[in-house]
Amino acid sequence: MPEPSDDRPVKDLAVAVAVAHHELRQLLDVAEDDRELHDRRREFDAFVVAMCEHLGAVEQVLHLAVRRHLPDTDVEAGASCHRELQRRMREVEQIVWGDARVEPSHLAQLRDELGEGLVEHAAYDEPLAGRLDQALDPAGRLRLVGAFTQAALRGPTRPHPYAPHTGPLVRPVRWLAARWDEALDVMDVRTVAGRRPPRRTRPVGLWGGYVLGRPPTSVQRRDGQDSTRS
Repeated sequence: MPEPSDDRPVKDLAVAVAVAHHELRQLLDVAEDDRELHDRRREFDAFVVAMCEHLGAVEQVLHLAVRRHLPDTDVEAGASCHRELQRRMREVEQIVWGDARVEPSHLAQLRDELGEGLVEHAAYDEPLAGRLDQALDPAGRLRLVGAFTQAALRGPTRPHPYAPHTGPLVRPVRWLAARWDEALDVMDVRTVAGRRPPRRTRPVGLWGGYVLGRPPTSVQRRDGQDSTRS
């Protein structure tokens, strides 16, 4: 599926899905193998965020629409591919953030496996989106493209391989996962593209320093006393 070459609005779901896959491939290609891990952390994290958002949108919009408009089509194969991608991304997340006892050299292998999984995912979902376009009128396609785009902006930002990927629980579970991820992103001061940046915290005051076990220096104490007098 070719990507649009200009800024005209996308009107077909198949094009929107193909463009998303193209952008994900570009993000994964940025994470080169010949640099240190700390230099690639941001690139890998950006891919994990974008991929999780995309998979959430596919499951909440594309697969549910297929069940509604193409009832004879089974989406379990796509859901199985999603689970495997999420397992790989969970491993990447653990390595990048130092939460697992895994050799950093394993990251290159995971990157290759994610690339292969992305190809398999695209080969399944792009034809599915094309069939859905044929089953809908232009207005229906446009509504679905809008829903797909908005779902990606509100979806989970972290992998959840053991959450439901098909069935009626997809939407409520994904909503809860997205809210949980949003809270973790705020606590980790994690910047997510397209989302509101974490709120900048105020500096700890005089008494707050004592409560946190970080007594202020003599200069800070003097400044604090001066501010209270004024």
